[in-house]
Amino acid sequence: MSGQVGDLSPSQERALAQFRENVQDVLAVLPSTDDYFLLRWLRARSFDLKKSEDMLRKHVKFRKQQDLDNILTWQPSEVVRLYEPSGFCGHDREGSPVWYHIIRGLDLKGLLFSVSKQEILRFNFWSLELLLRDCEQQSQEVGVPGPLPAPWAAEIWPPPRQPPARGTCLPELLGSSQHLRVDTVRVTCLPRGRGGEGALRDGPVSLHLASWHETSTPGGTRISRAQPYLLWAAGGTGPPGVSPLSIPLQLGKKVEKISTVFDFEGLSLRHLWKPGVELVQEFFSALEANYPEILKNLIIVKAPKLFPVAFNLIKPYITEETRRKVVILGGNWKQELLKLISPDQLPMEFGGTMTDPDGNPKCLTKINYGGDVPQHYYLCNHVRVQYDHQATVGRGSSLQVDNEILFPGCVLRWQFASDGGDIGFGVFLKTKMGERQRAGEMTEVLASQRYNAHMVPEDGSLTCTEAGVYVLRFDNTYSMIHPKHISYTVEVLLPDQTSLEKIEKF
Repeated sequence: MSGQVGDLSPSQERALAQFRENVQDVLAVLPSTDDYFLLRWLRARSFDLKKSEDMLRKHVKFRKQQDLDNILTWQPSEVVRLYEPSGFCGHDREGSPVWYHIIRGLDLKGLLFSVSKQEILRFNFWSLELLLRDCEQQSQEVGVPGPLPAPWAAEIWPPPRQPPARGTCLPELLGSSQHLRVDTVRVTCLPRGRGGEGALRDGPVSLHLASWHETSTPGGTRISRAQPYLLWAAGGTGPPGVSPLSIPLQLGKKVEKISTVFDFEGLSLRHLWKPGVELVQEFFSALEANYPEILKNLIIVKAPKLFPVAFNLIKPYITEETRRKVVILGGNWKQELLKLISPDQLPMEFGGTMTDPDGNPKCLTKINYGGDVPQHYYLCNHVRVQYDHQATVGRGSSLQVDNEILFPGCVLRWQFASDGGDIGFGVFLKTKMGERQRAGEMTEVLASQRYNAHMVPEDGSLTCTEAGVYVLRFDNTYSMIHPKHISYTVEVLLPDQTSLEKIEKF
């Protein structure tokens, strides 16, 4: 059994009842107390009552720390509003809101130089709460039956055993099953007065369920309920004052999950900056701990060769269940997205037909595409970090740090600071194994130059195009008087093999 409402085994039903009893003392401070909400915590811990309770009680503390009950009244600072590249735009075919993330516009260093890490995290929690509020609104819109706007009534043909009354809502017409095979669906116009102004038509008007998924079958048309809107066919203009795409179809289901689309075009080494990656890791840890079971999928489009390395940095911070929801789309990603999101709910930039009121295909009123943060927002010029190693580079000497790279595609990442003056730094590839080589005997990968690391810490990274031993060389040979004390961290970032294999197939 899936552990969802309506699909519980007897043992799961007992666990739900016991779980509700165990957390009775905190129900009043939770955003919801229905079975849908409580089952999220049980599924996240495989229906282990103790682990689920511990998780929920920690979330209660988190809600208080973050003031989540009032977070929707919070206003992020200007720089975050303008340069945090994300946005909520439209709904997928099941009514779930879609959350977009535009990686090429993500300037994590600029953001962290301009605001605190806590504000960036809070912005994402604020976004999640907005999305969950939309889920609740969608559930109310699509889950509560109601009649079509007058003067319309609908009928299904051939008629059901008991003809529907005028004004019957579509879910009642089409039945409760998710798929229904019919020969014809038509809407009959019933003008309030004969002939008068605003009268539409006297006879049946064929209806295109254009926002629904339709498949022709020998016995008729199989209609999968998906998007809660419909379009008029040629010859049908809709009720007076009601435009196309404005009449909700009640889907009769709970919406509790979010779809996400990550546009990875423009992913580069700057996005692997260690403090920035640590911020993303912290967010995903908080997401898994406090918003379990809300992600329907993580759709990846335009993933470059560097994506497997970036994903491998995040993978330890998401559960196995979340990893299974990662969907990497290839060159036909626009066509694939349309299977999940109807055209009218998908921005034209992503292959749909949705635009801003002014016709902008990027839907800038809904999705922020970010960009480089202007330096006038900066409050500092570096982020304090903890270094793994310390060493002294004597006067007139150098220090070499070897890193063995076993296969191409790995990323070498470093951070360092100096004390006592500037320091030279470069990266070299050894031409002979097992012995120390002078700089002139090795292949230069990153040209050596002097850095004012005593004033501003330095960081960088490079993609290793071949296997071998890469040497990070700290150079103080130009100083015959002063030794330099350095603090540094060096890491080798490996690609995620599963996503690497997928990308290589595209």
